[in-house]
Amino acid sequence: MEKAEPAERIGDWAMKNLYENRCRYTRVCLEEMVRATQKTSSKVYSVVFLVLFAGAGVANWVLEGFSFFSLLFFFAAAALGAVYYRLPAKQARALYQSHQERYHAEVETEVSFSDGEFTLYNRQSGGKVSCQYSQVQKVKETKRLCILLLPKNLAVLVDKEGFSRGTWADFRAFIRQKTGK
Repeated sequence: MEKAEPAERIGDWAMKNLYENRCRYTRVCLEEMVRATQKTSSKVYSVVFLVLFAGAGVANWVLEGFSFFSLLFFFAAAALGAVYYRLPAKQARALYQSHQERYHAEVETEVSFSDGEFTLYNRQSGGKVSCQYSQVQKVKETKRLCILLLPKNLAVLVDKEGFSRGTWADFRAFIRQKTGK
């Protein structure tokens, strides 16, 4: 990664930008990102096994009355549900803690979008990366974020409230047109 200055100090580079966005990687933001980027297969497996365990508990209860095994199946279903629900929060906490240890602050990024590419600048590390829109594999939308998923499990977070140039509504149409997603 090369060193870069924030968009407001770059001059001509900033003039080419159609959209500029700042995003602070808070725990809430990171959890939203983790939940949105979970693989569909892991969600399906979790729900299937939760239903199977709960169903086995009900079947055992109906056939044999309330027993140790029906209790065991209900416990397994509840444990799986709790793990499935809490895992994204745990992953987000770990990522947040990693940022705190590395930078002693929440990560804040600036993303600028021009007609041909977008550039991500990490204020804490000073790193700058430019990407073509064709590299975006998926676009996910959450309550607060637009998440651009890139190869190698990389994600660019765009805060819907963080636009200093352009608006969320206009950007939404722009990114769909540029990525086809």
